[in-house]
Amino acid sequence: MLVGARLLIFTRAGLILQAVRDDQNRARYLGFDVTAYQTFFFAVSAAIAGFAGMLYVVVSEFASPTFMDLTFSITMVVWAAVGGRSSILGACIGAIIINVLSATVSETEGFAEAWKAIIGLIFVLVVLYLPRGIAGLAHDFVDRIVTRKSAASSHPLRVSDPSSQLAE
Repeated sequence: MLVGARLLIFTRAGLILQAVRDDQNRARYLGFDVTAYQTFFFAVSAAIAGFAGMLYVVVSEFASPTFMDLTFSITMVVWAAVGGRSSILGACIGAIIINVLSATVSETEGFAEAWKAIIGLIFVLVVLYLPRGIAGLAHDFVDRIVTRKSAASSHPLRVSDPSSQLAE
């Protein structure tokens, strides 16, 4: 699903979706049917969610109406916020981090009652201090490294022999 979503993002429809995300009115003025693209991608995301739900039931061998609880939906929002809303891989990493953290904290004796509050606190802190999530933080870190390497490699040419023709 991750690879398929990445491939879909790099198509023309994916580029139009990014334009719609950035500025709906501009995309509409450029002649794109914004509601049609939004409906299409909503249907694609619903298909992915349905497939994921089917796999979840197959793996857990149990289905219950409590799976449609608000808590389960809010957990997915926390996954996306912590990992990064603008990155598909970031949202997956956020899901892994939050699930490991909630499993660890909920099984600890001192935090057994307050583990949802701890996850909520993490969500609030990420939204306030890391609005692009962990993926945004990683992206900024990689940009700094690339900028430092390009600045270090672009030193001016030094001439060691002043009598050479290049020095003139």
